[in-house]
Amino acid sequence: MSVTKELEEIIKIVNSNRIELAFSKIKKLKEENNNNLNVIYTFAQIAQKANYIEDAIESFEKILENKKEDEKLLSIISKLYIQKNNTDKALVYINKILSKIPYDESANKDKAYILYNYQKYREAKKYINIVIEKSPKDYFALNINGLILLEENNVLKAKSSFEKAIKINQKFHDSYLNLGVCYYKLEDFDKAFKSFKYVYKENKNNISAILNIANLLSLKGKNLYAISLYEKILIIDSNNKIALSNLALSYFRLKDLKNSKKYFKKSIEVNPNDNELMYSYSTMLINLNYFAEGLKYFDKRLLIKKNTANLKTYECFKDKVFDISSLKPNERIFVLREQGIGEEILFSSVYKDLLEKFHNVTIEADKRLISIFNRSFDKKIFFDTDYVLENKNFIRNYDKIIYAGSLIKFFRQKEADFKTNAFIIDDKDKTEKLKKQFINEKKITVGISWRSKINIFGKLKSLKIEDFKVLFNEKRLIINLQYGDINKDKESLKKTNNNLVHLENIDLFNDLESCISLLKNLDYFVTVSNSTAHLAGALGIKTILIVPNQSSSYYYWDLSKNSSIWYKSIKVVKIEGSINKTMAKINKIIV
Repeated sequence: MSVTKELEEIIKIVNSNRIELAFSKIKKLKEENNNNLNVIYTFAQIAQKANYIEDAIESFEKILENKKEDEKLLSIISKLYIQKNNTDKALVYINKILSKIPYDESANKDKAYILYNYQKYREAKKYINIVIEKSPKDYFALNINGLILLEENNVLKAKSSFEKAIKINQKFHDSYLNLGVCYYKLEDFDKAFKSFKYVYKENKNNISAILNIANLLSLKGKNLYAISLYEKILIIDSNNKIALSNLALSYFRLKDLKNSKKYFKKSIEVNPNDNELMYSYSTMLINLNYFAEGLKYFDKRLLIKKNTANLKTYECFKDKVFDISSLKPNERIFVLREQGIGEEILFSSVYKDLLEKFHNVTIEADKRLISIFNRSFDKKIFFDTDYVLENKNFIRNYDKIIYAGSLIKFFRQKEADFKTNAFIIDDKDKTEKLKKQFINEKKITVGISWRSKINIFGKLKSLKIEDFKVLFNEKRLIINLQYGDINKDKESLKKTNNNLVHLENIDLFNDLESCISLLKNLDYFVTVSNSTAHLAGALGIKTILIVPNQSSSYYYWDLSKNSSIWYKSIKVVKIEGSINKTMAKINKIIV
């Protein structure tokens, strides 16, 4: 039989959907005719169809030796390399196409996707814009555009891009999943759940959909349901890194330490560089007062991008902060501040211990805290970030450079080490002067704060001003300590005929000196978890801290004991039943 006839017979076998049989026959024919381009091309096509990617690439590349300018072949090979996850090689062929046809849509789309995966978002945007400009209804391009916007933290524009993609192709599940991520970041968890659930209904084995639903359930404290879904993922993919790590965390939240350690160990075996898991696990151990084990992983927070993104000094000193195994009394020590003013205040609780033992210490601080720290620790050794950046070469000469949170492992190794009640000192004159503005000897003075900074999970930690209405009565003076724009809250409060005292002349976010003097004039402070709560705890103010959702709680608030070993004056209250019942309970505490 001639080669042409044999090829015709093999094609018939392919058309009858007997791919493996066709592949075995074309493979034999190719071995007998290894220079026949028609045979090699047919072999490459069947190998591709049978998912023998290596064989397909090898054969297509052999054909390309004779057809160097064939854009179709360049495109086929580039896509096979993408399928094989060899994007470096794919780019070689994509760039050859674009050098000849700069506006080739498929090549631009593939290059944008590869650059997105390389985290080169600005470059990726340039190529995906070419595609969208030519084909505004290309749903795949719109999806890539949305992913790039998400990485740039432009969540609303990303959401719009995914919505456009869905409108064009309602069966493209990736855009539904990505839209759900947008809602998740916007903390609209009901809409996020709806997006993920749509994909799950369409495909009960879609791992991304199951994973996202499980994460939402865990976030809402429904850990048993979440665990059942994570376990379903492991049936499909036994080494799924995210499912393993989230199982460890979910079991931990249920106080099931045996299973938590089991999955923590498995997760680290599968992904030894899962710094986020190790840090989360560390904070949970610390929350349960297992300091020795928890502190082993605490510095992993400095290897998590989202934690270091706001640390302006991190890139300057990251190579020097990880070699600290001990501190010696005669060493020159430079302490770097942590991200977020709340944690900076929290970790400053060890400064007194540090300064008693070491005599050559300099500390970076948020500029709003410098005067407070200088007074509280009786040393002018605190400097803001601009000073640190201007003197970074000089600071590198210090014997040890350490982040404030890393001092914990030297000074807080067991519960007994947490002795301090109040460690921040107010400006007495300012406090006395402020007292005259609202003093009322016959009334109990109560400060309130109901919002956390609006970032991811800020809403989970926040309440509404209306939730506090039971605290208002004629025997109390209710003082505002909520920073930020509260105009809408004040308007809402007017409808209930309750008077919230708001000192217009104090910027509660930037003027922390006045803020702490205001706190010092309170009998009680009722708040959610935010930076003002840390200030109150550091001052020793009687504070009732409300945790609206258990999953939004931090390691320094102990829900099991309704307290905090970091701040002795804080009573932690978890919302149980309803916010109204919880507030009624708080109302009885304030006497």
